[in-house]
Order: sequence, then structure tokens, then C-alpha cells
Amino acid sequence: MYFLFLILYLFFNVLGLYLIKVGFNSVEEFRFSLKFFIEILKNFKLLTGLFMYICSFLVWLVMIAKSELSFTQPIIIGLIYLSTILISFIFLKETINSLKVIGIILIGVGIIILIISR
Repeated sequence: MYFLFLILYLFFNVLGLYLIKVGFNSVEEFRFSLKFFIEILKNFKLLTGLFMYICSFLVWLVMIAKSELSFTQPIIIGLIYLSTILISFIFLKETINSLKVIGIILIGVGIIILIISR
């Protein structure tokens, strides 16, 4: 069951962040005005992303309630970081430099160590 919640959390979180990013990229100007908020409310990608991000938060609440926080939180943070970099590279055409690659490797090793130590 833990694995299912982890996959759901990753899906909602990373896709939600991606849609929020894409949605905000289409917003012309950031300022606190009525026009700005109306533009946000009409932005389907942004609203869908916010909904998915809220869903990820609800899944996260269940996960931390039903598991060890000292195990779950580092695993989640690491996997979110790795997934976000991958999605950003593939779909947003963001670059991955050598320092990011080193960070990815270290995070991956850390996740493996946490899983083995459990």
C-alpha cells in the first residue's frame, strides 16, 4: 500500500508542479490586480496543476500518518527532486549540468541507503 501512495504522490506532485509552471508561463504579467487573478482563474493548466498539487498534499498527509516520518520524508523529497529534474529536462527543455548530475547520483545513493537500512 505504501508503494501505491508513493506513486500517487509522485504523480500528483510532479505533474501538478509541471502544470503550474506551464500555466504561469502563459500569464503575461505578474502583479496583484483583479485582472491578474481573473487571468489565473481562466487558466485551465494552472488550475489543474493547483488541484493536483493539493491532491498530492492529501496523499502526503496519509503517508506520513501511516509510516515513519524519518524514512518517508527523505525518500519523498529525493524522489520529487529526481522526478522534477527529469520532467523539466524532457518537457520544459531545461538543462542539466554536471553539478545536477552529481546531485542526482548522490540523492539516488541516499535513497538506496535509506531503503536498505529499513
